[in-house]
Amino acid sequence: MAGTKRIFISDIHLSSEERYNAPEKSKRARFSPADHNSRLVNFLNKSILKKEAEIRDLVLVGDIFDDWVCPPDEAPPTFEDIFRSNPEIMDAMKSIAKSKINLFYLPGNHDFGLTERKIRSEIPALICQKAYDDAGLKLHAEHGNQYVLFNRSFPKIANGRPIGYFITRLSEHLGGYVNRFHDLVSYIDDALELAAGKSNIFASIIEGLAERAGVNEIVMDARGKMISIETIKKMYEPLAAKYSFFAAGKKMAEEGELEPLGDRLSEKKGFKVVIFGHTHKARIDKDSFLVADRIYGNTGCWSQNKAHCIVADEDKNGKATVQLCRVENSGRAVQVETEKV
Repeated sequence: MAGTKRIFISDIHLSSEERYNAPEKSKRARFSPADHNSRLVNFLNKSILKKEAEIRDLVLVGDIFDDWVCPPDEAPPTFEDIFRSNPEIMDAMKSIAKSKINLFYLPGNHDFGLTERKIRSEIPALICQKAYDDAGLKLHAEHGNQYVLFNRSFPKIANGRPIGYFITRLSEHLGGYVNRFHDLVSYIDDALELAAGKSNIFASIIEGLAERAGVNEIVMDARGKMISIETIKKMYEPLAAKYSFFAAGKKMAEEGELEPLGDRLSEKKGFKVVIFGHTHKARIDKDSFLVADRIYGNTGCWSQNKAHCIVADEDKNGKATVQLCRVENSGRAVQVETEKV
């Protein structure tokens, strides 16, 4: 009998040896092999592969790989670098893809440049999709970055590359992510002009971060390709025509919590369960007040002290059962919370 469980994980942020071992700790990758590798390998081998009979799908909900987190004056890792730098994890994923379990890969923003051809050359049996939908459970999963302004891909702007890529590269001199709208505004000198609509908020954010990073251009690859700050500002000028200072602020404020956006998606499409990643905040929440029953889930991340997965299945009464599980260093998934809908 085929397995029925659908398991979701996201935001591992695998990087390269060079980024793992950067001399300055603040400029290292978010994923740390010394701290996180064995937990993930144990989970993939013990909680997934060894339980192959119970599991139908393992869904990787974006930001599994990361070529964004890199200082502006250094070449970012290639995806080939990342694959080579994480052999145990890649071997486990290959084994899962070859098993009876369906291994799905959904894109995130930090792996924006990873094409289906490139990832399938590494894991041939991988199933690549923009989103995961399960008609039986009325479940929808995707990374979630498309619902927030700074990490959204606009196909006709900058060849689809989110402006968050350059914000992340420039913010690495600060030792980490710039997380909130007020963080970005704090790096701008002419905030009053922005509020009055006299200047372009996106250009001002890039310029402010570049000034504090002390750079006029960003290294784009190991061959020495460079892109100037002025070019970057021009690339995103069309965004200023779409979003005013206040509209951009409202959109940025939504980035920290995607649950309301999941609610809207449920109402619009009729989903009973919506699962996102992106925010790094693991949770499940059932809402029944003044709305049709629905469950919002977030898979959290694997590059911090705690790691989580979400397990979805159907009970004997046909209800979707959604579990949030904490993953221990042994790889064991421990149930934290359960909801049914």
